[in-house]
Amino acid sequence: MLHSANNLRNEYNDYLIIVNPAQTLKQQIKIHRFSHDAMATVFEILIAHDDERYAKQAAHEAFQIVDKLEQDLSRFIENSDISRINRLKSGEKTRVGGDTYQCLIQCVDLYAITGGYFDVSVGHLMEAWLDDSKHSLQPSTHELELSLALTGLHHLQFDDTAEEITVLHGPVHLDLGGIGKGYAVDSMSLLLQEWELRDYFIHGGRSSLLANGNQPGEDGWQVAIQPPDGVTIEPIVYMLHDEAMSSSGLEKGQHIINPYQGKPIAAKKAAWAVAASATNADALSTAFMLMPMEKIEQFIEKYKAFGGMLIEYNEKKPVVHTFGQWYAEPASAS
Repeated sequence: MLHSANNLRNEYNDYLIIVNPAQTLKQQIKIHRFSHDAMATVFEILIAHDDERYAKQAAHEAFQIVDKLEQDLSRFIENSDISRINRLKSGEKTRVGGDTYQCLIQCVDLYAITGGYFDVSVGHLMEAWLDDSKHSLQPSTHELELSLALTGLHHLQFDDTAEEITVLHGPVHLDLGGIGKGYAVDSMSLLLQEWELRDYFIHGGRSSLLANGNQPGEDGWQVAIQPPDGVTIEPIVYMLHDEAMSSSGLEKGQHIINPYQGKPIAAKKAAWAVAASATNADALSTAFMLMPMEKIEQFIEKYKAFGGMLIEYNEKKPVVHTFGQWYAEPASAS
């Protein structure tokens, strides 16, 4: 079957979800906490289980998955699958690993359902607006036109049988910064389920989260959401249960590129998304940053399983929008 249709570094999320559920746990069952540096951030796993040694072994295996995915998905690693795709010229193709292929297929699906607002092919635009140190550049009109012409997942063709990707018009520069951590979190969760673990919490850099089962004594895992600096709303508590959450934000720098306008968004805002998978939540928190509010409302009306919150500034005052499956409460109510 043929399908035609960002950096794994933590550069997209200026407003992070503050995650520290261990501080509020009722310790009927021991909570084991493990951390690991990968993808230029810190991944953590919290496992509720009576056998610490077993939990540690499972966490070790899960972290190995993250390391493998980083080698496959990072555009900063020369021999990664993504780097090889980015070097392809028009008409050339390459075979990639199964994880890379499945991740990119999910990127295509999310590109489609968000109407192109989530687009991992914005690498040319990022390079036009940011130097290697993430300092702002001012590209010419000609540079932007060239970059926009090479942006869009419709420039790629996917062959399911061979797990090959062909560049129809390129080179296309992929950047999985908006989805890589979420995909890694989902992959770690699948491994923990294979180990028959039921109650655990995973996060990558405190901005890509997944909760399975419950923390002891609760109906889920408690997450505290810290609003951005200058936002006067109360801190929020969200109880995650068998679902994922992600955050994206822009307070300084030009990190999130609008693929329609071909330039970074300028407005100060922050977005959170909830979904059944961390991959979807990751992508949607980025998309919600870019989509006009009416587009978000239309999206949620069509895809009712998702939810989120958007904070934006209107004449320097924060305006808070919530939509879909979003069930947060003020922190004082917890």
